Amino acid sequence: SSRPFHVGARCERVPNSMRYYALVLVEFQPGKHVSLADLQMQKGYARIHGVTTPLPNDARDLITYLNELKRLGQSARAAKAGVWRHLP
Repeated sequence: SSRPFHVGARCERVPNSMRYYALVLVEFQPGKHVSLADLQMQKGYARIHGVTTPLPNDARDLITYLNELKRLGQSARAAKAGVWRHLP
């Protein structure tokens, strides 16, 4: 199903590239937005790598947010979700 989303840019270039970072928020429930990075980590289709940034309008500080992403990634790996299903 399709869901509304918002894209914001970070005014910093991706290293060795002409691209910029983007922050994508997906409407998870009516009126409730969640970071696409959170969803990808939870489903096992992302990893933490490179530059990090706090999310706009998010009460979590950077350390709390990184710890949450790590927890989501560990849970996905334990459940063999996403790319983790192909590893022994």
